[in-house]
Amino acid sequence: MPKFFSAKKHIEMAQTWSMSPGSFGIIRPGLTVGHWYRCREDFLESQGRNRSIAYCFRNGPLTASGRDIASFMRIVERKAKVSPKSEFGPTQLNKVIWIKLSPWWHTSSMKRSFLSMMLRSAQNYRSRKDNFESALFGRSNVNRYSRQTEFAVRRFLRGYTRYTGLKLGWHTQFGEGDYYRGRYCGKPDEVKVRQLLVKPL
Repeated sequence: MPKFFSAKKHIEMAQTWSMSPGSFGIIRPGLTVGHWYRCREDFLESQGRNRSIAYCFRNGPLTASGRDIASFMRIVERKAKVSPKSEFGPTQLNKVIWIKLSPWWHTSSMKRSFLSMMLRSAQNYRSRKDNFESALFGRSNVNRYSRQTEFAVRRFLRGYTRYTGLKLGWHTQFGEGDYYRGRYCGKPDEVKVRQLLVKPL
C-alpha cells in the first residue's frame, strides 16, 4: 500500500461550480486552483509543464478513497517503469487529492494523455479488493477509454511507453481509428499498435 508522502494540504479554489468527479485542477502558487477541467484534453493543453495538480474523484462508502487512487497509480507507475514516482496526498476535501507528478509524465503529450485516462479509471479501484484489472477494463463509464483501447493500454504497461506517431490524445490515436481518402479504416490493429508504442531509447 503506497503512503501519502506529505501532510494534508489546504487548497484554495477560485470557483467550484466546474468541480465534479473526474475533473482536474492545476495547482498554482499559493496552493490555488483557478479552474476545474472536465475535458482531459483541455486540461492537458492548459497544464503545460506544471507538475502540481488536483484531482476530484467520486467519494462515498462504496467508491474509491484518495488512498485507493494513489494505490492504483502506484501500480500503473511500477508497471510502466516510471521514475521517479509521483507523489500523492490528501486535501481538506474528502473527494480531492493533490498530486505532484513525476517529470517522466512530461516527456511526451501522449504519456500525459495516458495519465489522465488512468486517473479516471482509478476511481474504480479498491485496494482491499486488489481489482486492478476490472478497474481498467470492467464495465464502467469512467474507464471506457482504457477498455476501448485495451491492447494499447496493456502494451504501454509492459514498458512500451515511447510513442512514435503524430496524433495528439490517447483515445484519438488508439480508440477512434483512421481515415484514408475520406474512408474510415478502423482502429489501429495490433501490428500498428506495436509500431506506435515501442521501448524507450
